[in-house]
Amino acid sequence: MKKLMLFSLLFLFITGCEKKESKVEIINLSNENYLTTDQADNPSDLPASNFESEVYSKLDNKLNEDKLIVSDNAKCDFQMFINESGKPDKIIIISATDEKIAKIIADILSKEKYNIAKKDNQPAKYYFKWSYSAYRDFAEKMPQIIGGIEAITKNLHYPEIAKKAGIEGRVMVSLKVNEKGNVVEAKVLKGIGSGCDEAAVDVLKKLKFTPAMNNNIPVKVRIVIPIVFKLAKGSK
Repeated sequence: MKKLMLFSLLFLFITGCEKKESKVEIINLSNENYLTTDQADNPSDLPASNFESEVYSKLDNKLNEDKLIVSDNAKCDFQMFINESGKPDKIIIISATDEKIAKIIADILSKEKYNIAKKDNQPAKYYFKWSYSAYRDFAEKMPQIIGGIEAITKNLHYPEIAKKAGIEGRVMVSLKVNEKGNVVEAKVLKGIGSGCDEAAVDVLKKLKFTPAMNNNIPVKVRIVIPIVFKLAKGSK
């Protein structure tokens, strides 16, 4: 009898799990006929040229109204499913470091109008992935170095080892500049070595910028600055 009861409980547990699993929505893109943007006849039009700037602008306004602060490491990834009318069928939050911010962005995305994909001259469904980062690559007004180029040239140290080796060139550095105009991260994208990379990062970390502005709201941005190392004539 005990064995029979144990078997019955086990059966109920298994069937219960099966019912729960059946609630999971499985999206089969091939069955739903969603194209990737590359499969469309007009991939360069999708989703829209100003899509990203519009979303960031609306988010800036919302955050400013609600007095919300986005952390420096905030990042959200979305998958968008757009129908033949250019309206979103589904928005899936793939990952998010801040769930509250992700939901605000998803709400903005759900109200956007998207360009329509074309396939064989017919409107088609399509999907694409989009990522939000607290540090963006653009703003209506980008940050400016306080003190101009002179703030770099007068503080840049040309490493002796590079001078002796006759090393010249351009070091490309990516900066994260926060809403207060402070450099919070400097990363070499392309260097020339011999101590020049470190010298470029050091001088840029000490810079102060005017804040980037979007809709008259200070925002975080990423920028790339080239630092040129050029020996004076006759110094090689």
